[in-house]
Amino acid sequence: MTRRGLLASTAAAAGARAFAPAGATEFQIACMTLPYGNAPFERALSGIASAGYRYVAWGPYQGKEGKRIALLEPDAPASAASELARRTRGAGLEPVMMFAVTYVEAPDALTVYRRRIEQAAAARIPYVLVFGDIKDAPGLRQTWIRNLKAIG
Repeated sequence: MTRRGLLASTAAAAGARAFAPAGATEFQIACMTLPYGNAPFERALSGIASAGYRYVAWGPYQGKEGKRIALLEPDAPASAASELARRTRGAGLEPVMMFAVTYVEAPDALTVYRRRIEQAAAARIPYVLVFGDIKDAPGLRQTWIRNLKAIG
């Protein structure tokens, strides 16, 4: 780097800070374990850490021949999530999100989401990813509202 380049980058950084709004949002950029679905969990963690990420999101796994590999079953005890978090942190990553693994409008959604929240709390994970069917089926919106209120 030249002296001119150093001065220009320093001035640009100082200017960016001067114009940043008070209370600006800070984003946590996480890599999901999903791309490592055919690899062991430790391989996912080492790959994500070596890519320079600090945060990780636990996603579902897709094993060989398209068979689902459960990283953490919805009915697993909260202690299992705590153990996965210990392994994740041991790899130098902070888990910040996990998949709920069921649609919010599913008949068993309340049971599954409550269990996922217990697991997330045990792992000290602040976010559970909610998702569902995007079709505008009759009553679907009301089911979402009812279930999200109950889960909340």
